Amino acid sequence: LEACREVSQHRRAAEEQGPNGESPEWARPKDCCGCNPQPPWIRGSDAANLGMTRVAQRDIWEHQFPPNKCEGRKLLIARWSYIAHGIGSQVHIMTAILSLAMRHNRILVPMYQTFDRAKHSECNGR
Repeated sequence: LEACREVSQHRRAAEEQGPNGESPEWARPKDCCGCNPQPPWIRGSDAANLGMTRVAQRDIWEHQFPPNKCEGRKLLIARWSYIAHGIGSQVHIMTAILSLAMRHNRILVPMYQTFDRAKHSECNGR
């Protein structure tokens, strides 16, 4: 199990945009060849992860955190009941809703009061 507090701080720092809405350092193009940057929170080699994981994570991040701070973008606010759903069902629901948001060019905003994530001694699920 991950140490939620440490991982959250690391990811928050990696996702933070600049004061003028510029992308974080990892998300900026690195060279003239157009090589795409890679999200720093994915650990291990490409062989140790599902195929195209880094590309998919980068594309999702760019969709969810546009450089213009969501100006002119509509939101898709996701709220659902988790009482009778396990973690697999919750991930399935979140994936389907994210797909819908991306297809309709909306920013997904999950209501964390209703999305019950991790449950272990270092993380209370909120």
